[in-house]
Amino acid sequence: MGDLIGVKGAMTFHTSRHTFAQLMKKAKIDGFIIQGSLGHDSFQTTDGYLEDLDDDEINEAVTPVYYQQIA
Repeated sequence: MGDLIGVKGAMTFHTSRHTFAQLMKKAKIDGFIIQGSLGHDSFQTTDGYLEDLDDDEINEAVTPVYYQQIA
């Protein structure tokens, strides 16, 4: 799957958790709901997931895969 979106290196379960959190952020879901969804006791942990990428970086990574799947 990493080859499809140009990701080099291993894609792990942890990678999918970060992706989930970033997509929830992009959808404007409240951070505390994301915290609960990830099962974090501390919002500081969740906040680390949410600060990794900005919206432009998320769009750049997700858009080509989305359009490839619906084509």
